[in-house]
Amino acid sequence: FYWNSHDLCLYADTVLALVLGFIYFAIKDTPGMKSANNLVKWNILGILGHGLAHGGMGWNIRKSLLEGGVSEFQQQVLVLSDFASMAVIIENLPALLFWLPLIKATMPNGKNLV
Repeated sequence: FYWNSHDLCLYADTVLALVLGFIYFAIKDTPGMKSANNLVKWNILGILGHGLAHGGMGWNIRKSLLEGGVSEFQQQVLVLSDFASMAVIIENLPALLFWLPLIKATMPNGKNLV
């Protein structure tokens, strides 16, 4: 196990997504849960995506420290102002795994999101 804040976020979010998933499957058919089900199932994916994104940042920082250079994450922060660059857009595509489920969870009746 690694113990920086990004890795701890990965561990906590993974455990909490699993717990929330077990609770969801245990009570999803309970009367009165239909409206909550649309929110909860997308939040589970959003929580997991959040943890995975932080895990990726932690891995990237750790990798660059071992190599003695600047991490890709640090380089991305430096070039975020250059969104015309297709490379920056492609590198940040995994953020969709985080944002789309969370947006869908906040607007479960939105038909055009996911």
